[in-house]
Amino acid sequence: MLAVLLSIILSLLACGYVGLRMLRLARRTRKLPELCMGAGLSAFALAQATRLAFSGLGARLDPELALAMYGVMQLSYATALFGICFFTVVAFDIQSRWRWVLLVGIVGLSVLSRSMQVYLIAPQLLSEASSLGAPFWEPIAVATFAMAFCWSAAESLHYHRLMRRRMALGLADPIVTNRFFVWGAGAAATGLLVLLLTGLFLEGHTLINNSPVASVVVTICGVLYAVVPVLTFAPPPAYLRFVERRAERSGAGSA
Repeated sequence: MLAVLLSIILSLLACGYVGLRMLRLARRTRKLPELCMGAGLSAFALAQATRLAFSGLGARLDPELALAMYGVMQLSYATALFGICFFTVVAFDIQSRWRWVLLVGIVGLSVLSRSMQVYLIAPQLLSEASSLGAPFWEPIAVATFAMAFCWSAAESLHYHRLMRRRMALGLADPIVTNRFFVWGAGAAATGLLVLLLTGLFLEGHTLINNSPVASVVVTICGVLYAVVPVLTFAPPPAYLRFVERRAERSGAGSA
């Protein structure tokens, strides 16, 4: 459980840092992609923070305050998902109708499932019940994250292939090309892990039950949440130099 806690804290700090940095950039450039991702990552950091607080303090808080904290957590997760989906639309093709339909579908399902969790858990919190749960809606809420990440991964990896072809002709920047790959590969891995986590939940393997498998999956997801946004949107200078040197050695043929 210590590894799970550390991974959540790490993802909280990384997403909060990158999210605020993206929001400052959006304020300066007035561009939608930066605003969407900045808002999404900042909301995810808030969701992780309230998740930790609720897990550690929920049983000792006033029931109304605990319910408010739980509601903020669910709202923050839904906002984070909306930010990721909206970023995917505006970054790749804002004129595409099917992308907007997919966004509405995923976000709508996320809002519905998370609202139902709050609605069903509220009586338990307010009556100070010993066990909490909304087993039907929780895996659906988690699965919507998998949908969002898999969609974003498909878009980003497709564009990465196009950028590699341009880079071979000297028409694309290796750092920008690499960012598409890092985000796409990271989103794909995260989406698959979240799907695995949903399956484990349905089989009864959860953190509440101290499942080792669930703990490992959650820990890996936490590390991905921390590493991928940093390397994509706020890469350190050493990493940028590595990408540039690699492109030079390969003759600008790979990312």
